[in-house]
Amino acid sequence: MSAYMGGVLACAAAAAIIGMICPSGADTGKYIKYIMGLVTLCVIASPLVDLIASVRDLPDIEIAVSEPASEYDAFGAVLDEAARTLSDAAASAISERFCIDSADISVSAHFTGGDIYSARLEAVTVTMRADGVWANADAIADYIRENYDCEAYIEYE
Repeated sequence: MSAYMGGVLACAAAAAIIGMICPSGADTGKYIKYIMGLVTLCVIASPLVDLIASVRDLPDIEIAVSEPASEYDAFGAVLDEAARTLSDAAASAISERFCIDSADISVSAHFTGGDIYSARLEAVTVTMRADGVWANADAIADYIRENYDCEAYIEYE
């Protein structure tokens, strides 16, 4: 870094000295000052040239993306992830609202629809075990129907 700064200072000093030596009224003096300004600019910008050269030398990066076998596979994967996310969120909400230990409840969401535009949540099934069996099943079913606008099924293990 100090070599770079030394080069910039030396170039600026040389340009200043040459600018003072050149005749001020003559056209050649204007051209010499212009050229010295360009040289100084090139010296200042030289790290950018090195940076651009080093970026060109970077290795190519290949990204492999596997395409789904069909549109249905991609749609099924999206629905599976949506069901998993909704099930986790519903289990957490029911567990908190009805004071049921999260280990005593599991929730599964069921979607219908042949394509991405007609998919909708059809039903939510809540399976309770151990202490969860004492929760008010009707209140849980009403909560699901009210908040998720679908059928609610309560099962016990």
